Amino acid sequence: MFRSLYKIIQKYEARTKFFEKVEICMSESMLKMWISIAGMGLLAIAMVAIYFSRYKMKMKFLKVITALFAYLCLIVGGIIMVFVVFTGPTGN
Repeated sequence: MFRSLYKIIQKYEARTKFFEKVEICMSESMLKMWISIAGMGLLAIAMVAIYFSRYKMKMKFLKVITALFAYLCLIVGGIIMVFVVFTGPTGN
């Protein structure tokens, strides 16, 4: 049992050492672009989810769960958009 656990730990350490060597070469501008796209995606998901919650679903429990998910996506997407806008332009 301990041998198999030891082998699993060795494999995990080898993987983490590999990923430590890999560098992400992305400029600040490009990273900000991907963050804003994620925010826009969350806003789009919120729009579709609230539509289904209000007009397509019949079960009250699923309507509530879907609406909560939609409003959570809306809030997170809005916070991301505020972050992107107020951090200003990048120098790159």
